[in-house]
Amino acid sequence: MQPQERAAFKHIRARYKHMGFAFGLYTPAHKRPFLYEATSTLMGEAQDAFRNGYGGRVFLFGVGISVLATPFFDGLRRRTVQMAEVDRADAINRHLRAEIARIPAFLDASGLTAARFHALRKIISRHVAFFDTLRVLYPAEDIYRLARFLSAINGLMGQKHDELVQAALSGTLRYQTDLFPIPDAIRILLEQLCRAYPGLSATQA
Repeated sequence: MQPQERAAFKHIRARYKHMGFAFGLYTPAHKRPFLYEATSTLMGEAQDAFRNGYGGRVFLFGVGISVLATPFFDGLRRRTVQMAEVDRADAINRHLRAEIARIPAFLDASGLTAARFHALRKIISRHVAFFDTLRVLYPAEDIYRLARFLSAINGLMGQKHDELVQAALSGTLRYQTDLFPIPDAIRILLEQLCRAYPGLSATQA
């Protein structure tokens, strides 16, 4: 892919991710519908493949994306958005706290697989999306600081995950089974985040 095509692809994927975050954060089910899950996942796999120079994988995932981009599936996605309902504010807040409450279990583990690390990063990514939206709607210094803090964690975790994906594609890491320790810089920030929530400490399971 040419640089302009890669940039366009990245922006399209970002839009799908943001819509997926909206479903995960604000709807009663708190998860992405199947079509958004499938499309975003395929686009992520394709992006990892062309970033690391695996042309065959790019072609394979590109075929899958092309199928999901047909008018039939596009219509289904549009109807999914139109029919979506927004959850109550108190339920959304409970969901956010429950997500943060999952983090100590990751920190207490002797090591994480790349897949588990990715699941942990998804928690942070969803919170980045939430607080980035919140700071636009309700500008305030404390919201802005928390949004930037979450973005810093997400950035470090993204860099680490890119390394893990590259290792998995090259065959030096088994994505689903090999364990590695959470880097100290990331662990410290996650512990600070957990302490910011009342009644939750980084040592709780």
